[in-house]
Amino acid sequence: MDYHKSLDTISIYHFQKIFRRKEDISNIIVNHEKYTEKEKNKFITRNRKDILSTFDKLQNDFSRITFSKQELQREKEKAKLTYLLGKKEILLSSLIAFSQSNEIDFLLVLNEIRGISIKEPITPSTIDYLETQLKGVENKITILKSKLKTKYPELFKDKDKDKKEDVEEQDPNELYLQLDNQALQMELSLETGYSINVKTTNVTRWVNLVKIIKEKFERLNK
Repeated sequence: MDYHKSLDTISIYHFQKIFRRKEDISNIIVNHEKYTEKEKNKFITRNRKDILSTFDKLQNDFSRITFSKQELQREKEKAKLTYLLGKKEILLSSLIAFSQSNEIDFLLVLNEIRGISIKEPITPSTIDYLETQLKGVENKITILKSKLKTKYPELFKDKDKDKKEDVEEQDPNELYLQLDNQALQMELSLETGYSINVKTTNVTRWVNLVKIIKEKFERLNK
C-alpha cells in the first residue's frame, strides 16, 4: 500500500475530497477503493505524520499553480492561521488530558510539533513551559486574525451561512457531480472528442485544462 506524493498522480476528484474535508484523507492512498476501511485506517495511523505533511505539500503545490501572487499570499496566511489554531487545540487538549489522567504520553506526543521539546521526567516547570507555549500561540492567533480581518475582510463574512452549507452538504456524490459537470463543460469548450474522467484525470492535467479554456475565452473576447 502506498500514497500519492505528487499532483501528477492523484486525481482531481480524490484530491478535492481531501481538500474539502480532511477526514477523507484515505483518498490519498493509491487505489484506495481496493482496501477495506480497517486496512486504510491502520495504514494512515502508522504513516499519519508523513501523510499529513505530504498533503500539506500537495496543497502548497496546488496553490502555486492555481493562484495569482496576491491570492497565493492570502492562502499562505490562511494556512498559517490554520496551523496555529491546530497547534493551540493540540496543546490545550494534551494539557487537559494530562491533568485528568497524569499519563505522560499525552505530553510527550507534543514533541511531534515543531518548536516544542519535552523530556522526562515531567515536572511543574514542564507544565509552565507548555502553558507559556499555549499563551504564545494564542497571542499569535489574535494578532494574525486582526491582520487578516483588515487585509482580507471577505474571509470573515457569512461564516454562519458557510457552516450551515457544510452541515447540509451530506450527499457523498455531490462533489463528483460538480466536478463531472465541469468536465463536461471542458469537453464542450475544448472539443476534445473524448470524455474527461474526474476520477482518473490528475490534478496537474485538470489545472492545465482549466488554463487552456481561460486562455481560449480571453482570445475570443479580445
